[in-house]
Amino acid sequence: MKKSILFILFLFSVSCSVFGQIRMSGKVFIDSIGQTSPGTTIQIKGTTRGTMADIDGNFEIEVEDENDILVFRCIGCRSLEIIASETTQTIILQSKVILEDAVCRIPYYPLKINYWSGIFYNPYGISLSKFWDYSFLKRGVGLDGGYSSNFEHNSDFYGQLKTKLFKRTIYYKFQQTTFYKSEIENRITTHLFKSSSYLKFIKTGISYGISHQTFSKTGIENIKTDNYGIHLGLSKNIKYIGNISAKSFYWKDYWAWEANLSKSIYYKKLRLNTAISYRQTTQDFKEINLTLGYIF
Repeated sequence: MKKSILFILFLFSVSCSVFGQIRMSGKVFIDSIGQTSPGTTIQIKGTTRGTMADIDGNFEIEVEDENDILVFRCIGCRSLEIIASETTQTIILQSKVILEDAVCRIPYYPLKINYWSGIFYNPYGISLSKFWDYSFLKRGVGLDGGYSSNFEHNSDFYGQLKTKLFKRTIYYKFQQTTFYKSEIENRITTHLFKSSSYLKFIKTGISYGISHQTFSKTGIENIKTDNYGIHLGLSKNIKYIGNISAKSFYWKDYWAWEANLSKSIYYKKLRLNTAISYRQTTQDFKEINLTLGYIF
């Protein structure tokens, strides 16, 4: 396991030294006519650096920070500003004259598949995530799902739905943990509602929400109890290192916290996700996860 941790740290160090520049690419469309938009200018806001879409509407640009803002401009269209980390491979510019038979295309974020190995609880797991951005409504919908197990007594499943509303991201997360002990099935079902926003003056993301848990035991004895709690989290994107986040869950009966370091590596056709996380509770539960995934 030490070799696995060293390997992940090696990936982070390599990404810091080799992949400092993040290459973004995509294709620009005009939504009212459904055609590509050649000649569109793409500029990094606050700088003189930029590029121009080719005759087929394709573009490539390198940014130094995932928080850089890309400004898309085209004659006859409204300008569009997108944070680099949220840039899709399909960019839709809205024409200033909206036609009655306008066709609204839906850009999308690529599918992410992550594989992870854990210590102390479930050693194997997989997660899938997908985000659709409805640019004509300035809304988006994201779906996440994951499963982990030790293929003996423990299993963990979660699903998450998120959308953008009032300049914030709203989440609903469902998680169910099942483990067997002395012929008794123990199950924890969690419902989490939370919101997140970005604090520009300190360039930090913040999340907060409320949760409800149900504990149940089935077997020799049947027990069912409820638990309530609040959630608070912070995240910070550090140049050349990645995204660092810390989360706390204050429940009626216990306290849990989590720390995570993640890094996405973009180099030519390479789109790699790496992460290391640590979780612990006051109920003597702790877990380390190493994640290696790919963006399709």
